[in-house]
Amino acid sequence: EELAVREAKKIICGNGNADKFQMERSVRHFLNHPETIRPFHASDALGLAITGYFRYRKNDHDRIS
Repeated sequence: EELAVREAKKIICGNGNADKFQMERSVRHFLNHPETIRPFHASDALGLAITGYFRYRKNDHDRIS
């Protein structure tokens, strides 16, 4: 299943139009990671992974219920 970057930004940042700085800051918050994540592509990839995990958990929960 595809995952749009805009959807990931909305889930991670609360704003589908978030910029790279907002995404990086939000990913650090989710991971409790105090240091800056560079390059920005790394924080984008982590944001997509976190979003995929949330989707997986939701689908797993829905399947069990």
